[in-house]
Amino acid sequence: MLVPRDWFGWAQAARRGWRWEGDTLTRELRFRDFEEGLSLLEEIGWRAEDHKRHPDLSIAGNRLRLRIANPHRAGITLAELRLAAKVNAVIDELTGPAARA
Repeated sequence: MLVPRDWFGWAQAARRGWRWEGDTLTRELRFRDFEEGLSLLEEIGWRAEDHKRHPDLSIAGNRLRLRIANPHRAGITLAELRLAAKVNAVIDELTGPAARA
């Protein structure tokens, strides 16, 4: 199997802010209010897509929860790491790298 050159960068990006829960990557963010969290949720929903994969997004009050899992139940693969890196890039762009976890 050939491994893409960028895999190490994806793995590093996925470690920042995400935690492993079994076969799922999870990240939670807190915001000033519901509207601020909803705004980020919408941007992630529109922009963080990778090979027809999207993170699961949920919002409650001022907390946004993101989950990434393999739709084929194959565990965390390079595709999930790449998607986590894309989500982090959107979060960094819109909130800065010190987004509150």
